[in-house]
Amino acid sequence: MSRVIYKDTVSMITLISGTENPEYPLSNLRDEHPRKPFRTTGNTCTLRVSDNGEASAVAFVMTNAVDIELTSVLSVVYAWGEASDGTTLAAGEGADGEAIAWVDDTAAEYFDPVQYVNYDGANGIAFVSFEPVQWGREIDVMLTALDAEYVSIGLLVAGKTMHFRDFERSSFQITSTDTSTQVALNDGGIWYKPGRVLRQPSGYIVMHADPTTGDPDGLNSYDDFMDNLWLPFGKTAMVWALSESGKERSIYAGIEQPPVAVMHGMTAKMVSINLKEQV
Repeated sequence: MSRVIYKDTVSMITLISGTENPEYPLSNLRDEHPRKPFRTTGNTCTLRVSDNGEASAVAFVMTNAVDIELTSVLSVVYAWGEASDGTTLAAGEGADGEAIAWVDDTAAEYFDPVQYVNYDGANGIAFVSFEPVQWGREIDVMLTALDAEYVSIGLLVAGKTMHFRDFERSSFQITSTDTSTQVALNDGGIWYKPGRVLRQPSGYIVMHADPTTGDPDGLNSYDDFMDNLWLPFGKTAMVWALSESGKERSIYAGIEQPPVAVMHGMTAKMVSINLKEQV
């Protein structure tokens, strides 16, 4: 398990180019139900995602986009000046009374434009990581769906992430839950209604046990995981990047059972994680 977006930091999403399908409005991007998507009336669109600067990843759940390009359009207004009561002014004021703002475009250096191809055709999740900044920003996302007449996205999430080692290979397993219905009828026949098959990956992750000493690879510790993810959010569905390699690597899932940890040497803990897909 490489990364998980555990705290959403998006303040607003606006449609910059493209036309919204009124039956699938932009608000569907934020309702936490990926099967109720946002759709356009054409096969390209550009979204502007406003973030408070803490985000270190963005994910698109259940999308048909095959090409996704991210570009920072951050503008920073610096605070300067002091009022008569000693408080800091948010902006200066010209002779005509209009506010003066110093706009800094150098923040683009902290966000490299990324072109991401959504290889994962099985569940259509694109996961892109980047560096957080210390101020609010906006990110333009251009999406293209080549084989359809519209762009479709079930859920857009951007926020703070935790970064762990991948599942231990000897423990990693994927099972699934079949939500179909099968009923035996009185005449001996079977009535069957197909349902969804939800993935349930599980395994062990080695986490750094002592947050005071820091992890040499900059990964999050067991205390980070418990205090900031499991205890406050519990089984809440999140976007997980299970590995930094491989095609079917991302999943929108919640932690199905309370994690169990055992010491792994003197400086680490081996933590069991059981996820259940929620789409």
